[in-house]
Amino acid sequence: MKIVAFRVTNFRSIVDTGRIQLSGDNITALVGQNESGKSAVLDALALTFTDLHPSVEDFRYGEKPPAVFLETQSSSSELEGMLSEISNEALRAKVAKRLIPLNGVLQWQFFVYSVDEEQPRITHVFDNLPLGDLDVEARDELDAVALEEARLALKDEISKFRKAIYKSAPTFVPFDEESGLLPNRIDVSANAVLKGAGSVAALNFLSIAGIQLNTLLASDTKGQTALLRRANKKITDDFRAFWKQNIGEVSGIELSCAVHQYPTGREKQGQSFLEFLISDGDNTLHPRQRSKGTRWFISFFLQLRAAAEADSDHFFLLDEPGSNLHERAQTDVMELVEKISSKVGVIYSTHSPHLIRHDRLNRVVAVERDSAEPGNPTKLIGAHALGAANIDTLSPIYVAMGVSLARQTSIKQRNNVILEELSAQYYLRAFWLLAKSTQEVQFLAATGASNIPMLANLFLGWGLEFLVVVDDEATGRGVFNRLKRDMFLDDSSWAKKRMYKLAGCDGIEDIFEADDYKNYVAAEAVLGKGQRNSGWAKSHGAAKAIHAFEFLRKVESGLIEMEKLQAGTQKNIAKTVEEIAERLSMFAKAPQVEQAS
Repeated sequence: MKIVAFRVTNFRSIVDTGRIQLSGDNITALVGQNESGKSAVLDALALTFTDLHPSVEDFRYGEKPPAVFLETQSSSSELEGMLSEISNEALRAKVAKRLIPLNGVLQWQFFVYSVDEEQPRITHVFDNLPLGDLDVEARDELDAVALEEARLALKDEISKFRKAIYKSAPTFVPFDEESGLLPNRIDVSANAVLKGAGSVAALNFLSIAGIQLNTLLASDTKGQTALLRRANKKITDDFRAFWKQNIGEVSGIELSCAVHQYPTGREKQGQSFLEFLISDGDNTLHPRQRSKGTRWFISFFLQLRAAAEADSDHFFLLDEPGSNLHERAQTDVMELVEKISSKVGVIYSTHSPHLIRHDRLNRVVAVERDSAEPGNPTKLIGAHALGAANIDTLSPIYVAMGVSLARQTSIKQRNNVILEELSAQYYLRAFWLLAKSTQEVQFLAATGASNIPMLANLFLGWGLEFLVVVDDEATGRGVFNRLKRDMFLDDSSWAKKRMYKLAGCDGIEDIFEADDYKNYVAAEAVLGKGQRNSGWAKSHGAAKAIHAFEFLRKVESGLIEMEKLQAGTQKNIAKTVEEIAERLSMFAKAPQVEQAS
């Protein structure tokens, strides 16, 4: 069973999130500023499928009690397994008949209250499940006692079915640092139970290694040594596949576990305990002697890997994972999440661009306060409408895009096109595909028109060929004229070969006809009389780069083809591609820029 969507109402700063679709690849990221409500979302989800309930601080004054709604999807084989709990064939057939139209989609509701002496009673209600009153077969042939017995039997059958559904549901698991952090040592009770802080991490260690605690304790010293040697090597090798950090001059660290007994004369003499060590070659230290970030990553690794090994239905909730880690280690966190996502789901909140994949925006849910509503409640914006979120909310995504570009290898000797901003890069890549141009090109964003002259001069100094493309508005024209004067000696014909203005476009969005812009770029765009696409984007603080990136993705996936666009849009795209491609094709024929000075 897979959780596909959720909705939270009346929980802390949240009035109603609306239905929020989770990413189909099992990884969902919540981005937003401090106090936006990201933690509230995670805490609300953590209360589902448990016996816990919201505290008084979670209630909104004067509002209805909190509620969480989940939507799950079950496969046909999973449903068959649940139905097998019903032994009464007639009842099983009736329930199956009513489940079939649902196609495995079940609605769950949590936190239904009835107030009794100010103490809320929590029940779990399964909406859309056909488990209401069902007729007892041959009721006319039964006396009152037999009829009641038959009803009780059916009730018991239904109860088993409900339990089977509940048991098959995924479990939200918040990463708990108290129990999840690997301890220095942990005691083992007489009945082979781990006691104390860090028990979860210790059990995860053994689970990944495939060691049963009972088996370990029952082995002699030689057997324990052999078991733990293999376990330590397996876990160290597995861990090093994700942890890329160096400690000092050592390329990797080693994790190890050993079993000991308290010596004679001590309070716990003869009692077993597990001891954990982390070695970097020169130093062998206990986990608590390592940095908080290193210890956190190790514990995080153990919990996720153990869940993946067990093929469990866990769905981990992570609030600001890796906040104490260097950017390289944060990238390692993301790699680990990617690795286990086929078996274990993850929902996490973050401010870090290193925990955002700018090429996987389908994973992102924006969380921000709604200033248009009384009390500024939290609102969530799903991946399909990220462009409606404000710039500050989406800043980690923009930085992630910049980080990706900073690490790129697309600056080459020839065919470089310097653009004003990132959105132009995405749009022009899409236009190149739509026009099916074969001209080689590398689009490079200067992150602002004012940065273009500096970048152009760097390229000139490096001896790289380049073309500058700017918008046909005040700032773009200013850059055009400055480069024409300073770099091309006011030679119009020379400047025209090395620069191009998007004629008649205050912004690159104006290449689209208004209907195409609304249908394929910004669904929320409603233009005023005489307003242009770029004017709407500017006045509404639209996330231009997000819109452009999503447009590129749709073009790459074949959802948008040139023929679907209006004639005016097609003409503008074709002209833009033709003008840029023509200038690029002249690079090999024209004299070098340096010769003009």
